[in-house]
Amino acid sequence: GYNLGHFMTSGDAADWFRYAGVKAARVFMSASDSSANWGNTSSPGRKLVSSNSLTSFNSAVASARSGGTNSTTYIKWSDYNYNYNSTAGSNDINYANAFSALTGLGIDILVNITCSPGTFPLASSTDYQGWWEIWQHYYAQAYLLSRDYGIRRFSMFNEPNNWAGMTEQDWLLRLRICSDAIQAGVADMNAKHGRNVVPVIYAPNTANGEGKYNTGSDTWGKDVVINRHLKLDGSSDASFLLMNFYNYQKYSMYTDDTGGLTGYIQDIDALAGYIAADMPGETTFPLVLSEFNVRTASSYDGTSNNQDSPEDYSALGANCIALTLHSANQLFLFKFGQTESTTSPYGVAKNGTHYVDNINSACNYGGATKAAEVYRLFNKAASGGRFYYSANASSGVAMSSSSGGSGLWRLVTRDPASGNIYVYLANKKSSG
Repeated sequence: GYNLGHFMTSGDAADWFRYAGVKAARVFMSASDSSANWGNTSSPGRKLVSSNSLTSFNSAVASARSGGTNSTTYIKWSDYNYNYNSTAGSNDINYANAFSALTGLGIDILVNITCSPGTFPLASSTDYQGWWEIWQHYYAQAYLLSRDYGIRRFSMFNEPNNWAGMTEQDWLLRLRICSDAIQAGVADMNAKHGRNVVPVIYAPNTANGEGKYNTGSDTWGKDVVINRHLKLDGSSDASFLLMNFYNYQKYSMYTDDTGGLTGYIQDIDALAGYIAADMPGETTFPLVLSEFNVRTASSYDGTSNNQDSPEDYSALGANCIALTLHSANQLFLFKFGQTESTTSPYGVAKNGTHYVDNINSACNYGGATKAAEVYRLFNKAASGGRFYYSANASSGVAMSSSSGGSGLWRLVTRDPASGNIYVYLANKKSSG
């Protein structure tokens, strides 16, 4: 998949997504993009949970779930969807059009709606009025997004470890509230409309993988994994999961560790080992890189390299191969468009893979970088459900196609439907 860039109704973003061959898009939505009522101290929630008790909160939840969208007593449904046709932040997105167009292309959407302390303050762990403000927002969003667009993938934070003042305890409580609300919203939508959408939650969404699992004070990953069965009422239920995918972000030129610089292979292998140790006897969470690339936008600001530089696009190809062969379940490249950047000396985010018009309202895309072509061909070669072969074996064997020390990375797959063989090569050697 890709992290979404500009996507406006009159533009050509859908055509370029189809050409890219990806099957997923990660989309950021703020509370103000989806509800006119966020953080409003006079909202229905603040009034209804007036006693600020767990009993009052549970009563509001039960009543909201039984009332449906025809009732505005507990959730002001008319406030939602109000801004879906507008734009947001550095990415100009017409959400209604983007969601319809992308799902029409068979592209799954991962919606990231950040539950920030500024928008949804929690005075304490027992601020049940604050609980309700969070719960009703994510319940309504999950209900409507799953009903109207079939969206089932959700996350509620982006890099909480980099959020000023955010503690792991506060974040974990927010995740518990949001996960409960999302699962309830989709379940109630299914019951009301005879659908069978299965919601999945992505967490912890940290910057970096194994380093944020259980290192020093960074225990974001371990905290959520060991509490995976913890329900909002405080009970533990082996049939309940707080999350379904373990996601994180990583940017690196390196497939393997190089001196003090971490590579993708050692990072994902260590992370998988930690998670397996904390989930004995259970199927471990699939690993997702919800953001990855060879460099961040700020890293590109300090170099003349760009998405057309051989050093960069060959590293991207090798990293895609390495992550696939080391059991990464999903990859979301960051990002689709070279959107405007007011802080970059280049004026754009150079880790975007497609050239885009940042001035005119249509936000048309005008071409693909070489890195975009590398990723397009990778998606063509590594399409889901294929068999993987050893590159030096005479017959198909288990997944093993890395390069050792040669610098030539190989991915060999066979499409079971057509029988076609795909050979994908990335050369990181200093010579041709």
